[in-house]
Amino acid sequence: MSRSFAACWATYPVHGFRASKTSPASTGYQESLERYVSVTHRDEQYGCAYPAVLSEMVGAPDQVRHAFAESFQLRVGAFEAHVPPLTGITARERALATMALAIGGLLLSRALRGSRMSDDMLHACRKWALPELDANPVKAKR
Repeated sequence: MSRSFAACWATYPVHGFRASKTSPASTGYQESLERYVSVTHRDEQYGCAYPAVLSEMVGAPDQVRHAFAESFQLRVGAFEAHVPPLTGITARERALATMALAIGGLLLSRALRGSRMSDDMLHACRKWALPELDANPVKAKR
């Protein structure tokens, strides 16, 4: 089972976690993130499977979880090569955090579909993943 799982996920499309062919890496990172964490992607009938299978990984046999981890590492590595630098964080840390934010945000947004919070979730995830685009950061509301 772990071999078939690994084979399936090894060929699973990266969906845009990559630099575009016509844009520099940092712009490709932005485009990829905006495409992934979007209303359009949220509403696709057969969108990204990561949000759907993650809860199943918790109770999966070690072989399956290791196969998943290996295939996920391929995506993290590909994404890591294209993240723009950010002071105080390594490219790997930013890639891991961005993937967690994007996949988790997409999952929550799908679960909240039909409410304003669904769109707010997508917006907040994009904003936190791309802080360098926010020239005038909003101060914390008290």
